[in-house]
Amino acid sequence: MHFHIKETPELLTPALQSELALKVLGKILKDIYGISELPGIIRLETGKPVFRMGCSLHFSISHCQSAVMVAVDEKPIGCDIEDIPERIEPGLPEVAFSEKERLQIIESKNPRKTLAKLWTMKEAQVKRLGRIPDDPGDWPSECIKGGKLIVECPNEKPYVYSISIES
Repeated sequence: MHFHIKETPELLTPALQSELALKVLGKILKDIYGISELPGIIRLETGKPVFRMGCSLHFSISHCQSAVMVAVDEKPIGCDIEDIPERIEPGLPEVAFSEKERLQIIESKNPRKTLAKLWTMKEAQVKRLGRIPDDPGDWPSECIKGGKLIVECPNEKPYVYSISIES
């Protein structure tokens, strides 16, 4: 598994973030896998982006205001990066998190960071699986059987990230 986080010094539009993410993906493919040209990308019915036929690698892309993240592996992979919010939007925990997760957020020393961490855990796993349950409260934050979950909250960084890979 290989991943790279490219911090963005200024606010980029979503289109520019996506463009930067594709450049990072191309660099990983070239430097690590010896693939000099970015393979074509298509979206499955579920919305999950995959390489066209001929490339067996799996990838995941995520971005927030602070950074762009790309992860690549030989097995299904999902990643998510989120800025730590300045405040928790009223009602968000009730809509997006289970009761157990809401308790974790409330009881945390840093509720905003915990919320972002739990969200990245959920989104990374959903991206790896390629299936999105209708209710975000049903998205798993605990590691799904058959997978491995890497969660990082780098000190002095305004973001947290998670990577979900198949074991």
